[in-house]
Amino acid sequence: MSVRWTPSGYQLFMKFSVQALALGGSIQTIPTLPFPSTLPSRAQVTYNASIPRAEIILDTYPAGQDPDLIQVFRAGPFNGGGRRAIKPEYRQLGSVVTPFQFNDATVTPLKWYWFRVRWGFLIGIVGNWFEMQLECV
Repeated sequence: MSVRWTPSGYQLFMKFSVQALALGGSIQTIPTLPFPSTLPSRAQVTYNASIPRAEIILDTYPAGQDPDLIQVFRAGPFNGGGRRAIKPEYRQLGSVVTPFQFNDATVTPLKWYWFRVRWGFLIGIVGNWFEMQLECV
């Protein structure tokens, strides 16, 4: 059985308003049409053992379609790579603007982490999640 749900104007307004406030923006009183969208061509997480820190990157957008910021969430540490994080385990680390690179210096060597990253516009439009796993060695 398939159920299709179309949000009312008020539900859509509330969704965008709550997301805009969470991103650091403000509530928009006039709807934005068309909705902005973008598609990054690079999503990666690497471990720099010399510092030590994790470097999370979500960038290389088409010309003129850069988002306002990216949000970074992390789950872990885990003792092995076979453990996949579930949604309630993720905690927001922060948001960054261009150059869309976030550095997490709170990782522990010899542990595994899951990162979730997405782009966002301050009017409340957010992109899909990019999930990546990292072993800190």
